[in-house]
Amino acid sequence: MTTNPTGTEGGPTTKQAQSTRTGTTTKSENGGGKPIVPSSTEINKDGNSNVKLEDSAGNQVASVKIGAGTFDGTGTVYFRNPSESVASVLKSSGEVVSTIISITTSDGQQPKSGVEICFVTESNNTKSTQTKEGCKTVTTKPCLASVQDGESKWECQDGSLEESQVSQNSSLVELCGVATHFTSFALVLSPSESKDSGCESEKIYFWLSMGFLCGALLVFIVSITVHHLVRLHKRRSLQSKLKDMRTTMAVQERI
Repeated sequence: MTTNPTGTEGGPTTKQAQSTRTGTTTKSENGGGKPIVPSSTEINKDGNSNVKLEDSAGNQVASVKIGAGTFDGTGTVYFRNPSESVASVLKSSGEVVSTIISITTSDGQQPKSGVEICFVTESNNTKSTQTKEGCKTVTTKPCLASVQDGESKWECQDGSLEESQVSQNSSLVELCGVATHFTSFALVLSPSESKDSGCESEKIYFWLSMGFLCGALLVFIVSITVHHLVRLHKRRSLQSKLKDMRTTMAVQERI
């Protein structure tokens, strides 16, 4: 990777960002009043980078750990917020519970191995919730999600996040997951569905019962109809015999 000092190719200018070394905190010079401002870190083939990202008030909102051998050469990795319009679209496409960070490199190179990305969020965002929707159970929990280039839909990259406390007596926690490519990231509450086998059995029993009930009703109707037709036939037969008898008696009287 090659360093991009001018900020072209997606990187910030010298006035917009500071480079950080391993274990140091990344801050911007211009602030901007946003959760995270343009910043960058220099990386090399054999070194490790642990970049802590802060907001304009100095509060940590995220961190990125890049291990040795993640890239083939040296260069710059950039961290920034998406524009207001893009952020608005991304927030509307999922329940985002952290800062949104866009990560790029000076030459477009992607990491060869997993990069740990951590976000700070409220502890109540880490709890899984379950809701029933018919015969389905919907479980919602946070995941490390990303957005593919040219799209505005979140995709869960890592749902098995590691949780750690930010500090004592704090409601904030840090959730860490692993990504294998650089794009826009955030913590998103991701729903997953599972079928309730017991509910499906109840459905089967219900429809079987309805089938038996309808069958019994049909048999009853057919039986009543047949009975009515038999009585009607007998009545007509009797009426025909009586008519024949009257006719015979009338003939005999005339004789």
